[in-house]
Amino acid sequence: MMRLPLHLNYAVDLLPAFLLLGVGMSLSWVSVTIASLAGVSPADSGIASGIANTARQVGGAVGLAVVSTIAASYGGVDAADVVHGFRVAFDVLFVLGLVAVVVAAAFLTPREPQTVEQLLVPPKGSKRDLLAQALAEGVRQHVADVRRRLGGDASVIVQLDEPALPTVLAGGVPTASGFSRHRSVTAADAAQTLDWLDEAVVSAGATTLVHCCAAEVPVAMLRETSIPALSFDLSLVTRSQYEDLAEWVDAGRALWPGAVPAVDPAGTPPGEVELTNRVLGWWSALGFSEAETVPATVVTPACGLAGASPGWARTALSLAERVARNLSEGEGRMDP
Repeated sequence: MMRLPLHLNYAVDLLPAFLLLGVGMSLSWVSVTIASLAGVSPADSGIASGIANTARQVGGAVGLAVVSTIAASYGGVDAADVVHGFRVAFDVLFVLGLVAVVVAAAFLTPREPQTVEQLLVPPKGSKRDLLAQALAEGVRQHVADVRRRLGGDASVIVQLDEPALPTVLAGGVPTASGFSRHRSVTAADAAQTLDWLDEAVVSAGATTLVHCCAAEVPVAMLRETSIPALSFDLSLVTRSQYEDLAEWVDAGRALWPGAVPAVDPAGTPPGEVELTNRVLGWWSALGFSEAETVPATVVTPACGLAGASPGWARTALSLAERVARNLSEGEGRMDP
């Protein structure tokens, strides 16, 4: 392009340069874009991408203006002068390209070699941490708004519903396609995420409760958090979990047994006496054999009431309230 003749042949003088330009741009643009975003945190990726695109667009516009000015300054009216002006402009572009190569080689620090997966996939947990912190901030603002509406003296409890927690820790959550599974989350990462939510709730003046109605509730992992209360499906608790639950109580934390069925029972529904004795019997197996030693207990449905009929939902809440009264010191505890 720097040696364009006055009477050129398109196939010989222009087409090879255009083909080389197309190949070079296709190879460089994608790699430059990836390099400009490599090492950028997810929170700053939007800004970095905007800067890279802006630099490309503005640089092209400024470069075109400069080259056009040079071509016009060194050109003329007749064809020979116009061609001479373009030759000078292309010479300047060639020199600027060499300067850019020298500057890049001298000042850009090479990075450690990275695989394609490392370039395209963010670090493990980065998106999860970002979403968890955003959720924590949303919870904090919501709790603050609820407390403002209820008044400063209102007691607010925030239930963190985690029915899939054991599956998440085991790496059993299916992907959208259903052909694979999401990678497992470590107990330490899960505990940290729950702590972020608990800190947000406490900072807004409320109390946190975590609910898990699945089998094999990861009590040992939850003990590593600062959450003070745990709700669970009492019918799914096994003896292998008794020691972890006892340690939870010994640490001064509360257990909220889900003793009331969460859906309409198929046969005769349990009454308050049966449910009360069931809860007391479970406390006795846990080591609190004397009714007077049973810790303060909040009785709940085993899980959410979304699958219950409106009638049973009202009955379940009423049963939970009456069983809790039977367990309270003020009403006199029932014997197991």
